Amino acid sequence: MPVAVKRISRGSRQGIKEYTTEVMIISRLRHRNLVQLIGWCHEKGELLLVYQFMSNGSLDCHLFGENSSLPWPERYGIALELAFSLLYLHEEWEQCVVHRDIKAANVMLDSGFHVKLGDFGLARLVDHELGPQTTRLAGTIGYMSPKYISTGRAEESDVYSFGVVCLEIATGRRVVDYIEDGLEMCMVEWVWELYGNGNHSVAID
Repeated sequence: MPVAVKRISRGSRQGIKEYTTEVMIISRLRHRNLVQLIGWCHEKGELLLVYQFMSNGSLDCHLFGENSSLPWPERYGIALELAFSLLYLHEEWEQCVVHRDIKAANVMLDSGFHVKLGDFGLARLVDHELGPQTTRLAGTIGYMSPKYISTGRAEESDVYSFGVVCLEIATGRRVVDYIEDGLEMCMVEWVWELYGNGNHSVAID
């Protein structure tokens, strides 16, 4: 079967930690909207993770690439299936899995453009009965909620990150992009400002 192999950089302490987390967490998860980990190897100084192959790559390539032309039905389906993956991680598995790095680059697409959420290197396990837990800040700037940055509650930040990805799907713009007159601007703030002025349709791709 075709596979994708992720090779961790040699000598990277953070890489070793993320490799271990990925093996411990994603190898136990089974859901149609999560990338399946097929195997792993740590021999002769090499750290390798083997996943099912995603023939359509990651969502960001289809949204922001030079020849991007993702039709609306596919965009809606991708947003919906990403929501299904988060519902499973947060509420339906035996523990709450907080991903902490939901972003377009980690949303993988198979041959039918079905979502497979990947990259669990920053994920954390939390018992359901304990409620929201504080964690060390981790994630990608622009996708982390301001509340998470101030409180450290990552589960809520996953939901915020999902919202940012939905905005990227709807606008076809990166979380930080050149909006107008060559000025770099936070896409969320741009859409919020348009919404406040009643002009949010301007943001639609």
